[in-house]
Amino acid sequence: MRTREIDAMKGGLIFLVVLGHFLLPLLGFGARSINLPFDLIYSFHMPAFVFLSGLFAGHALRSPRHWCKRCLTLLWLYVCFKWLVFYPERAAYQTGGTRPDFWHESGTPWFVLALFLWTLALPLFSLLRRAFTTAPVLLLILALSLCLGDLDGRLHLTDFLALDRVIAFAPFFYGGTFLGEKRFSVWIKN
Repeated sequence: MRTREIDAMKGGLIFLVVLGHFLLPLLGFGARSINLPFDLIYSFHMPAFVFLSGLFAGHALRSPRHWCKRCLTLLWLYVCFKWLVFYPERAAYQTGGTRPDFWHESGTPWFVLALFLWTLALPLFSLLRRAFTTAPVLLLILALSLCLGDLDGRLHLTDFLALDRVIAFAPFFYGGTFLGEKRFSVWIKN
């Protein structure tokens, strides 16, 4: 069942992303009137998208079959998306290669890859959630994210499987997952 408030949030976020991308070429001119809105938009729009994606990810845990289907769908979408952007990016940036590098991602397909990796780990965090209350699990995810982020910084993995972004945004995804669509809908309506 769709929730008007969540749809409105997604619509507002999409508008802000488009606005942020529109402002991107204007940043070099040093006008604070452009830099400030850009910085504000980019400070919260991806965590908000990731959180909203997490709200709906709990459906994948209904059964092992649902989880497997969701993982395979996301992996298939990533592969298709990677192929879809490969030739235009190769032409635009004069990069070499005859096929996409699926192991390294810093462009647009990173979000689908991140959704795949977060969904892949959902059963583990779901088991932890059953064993403990939600708050300690989210604190564990945050601590794990900080430790892995530090390790990522030391190893300079950067675009390998988009791990820098996967790690940085994981607490928002699992926070949304553990809160759940129903509880969030009740919370925003009150």
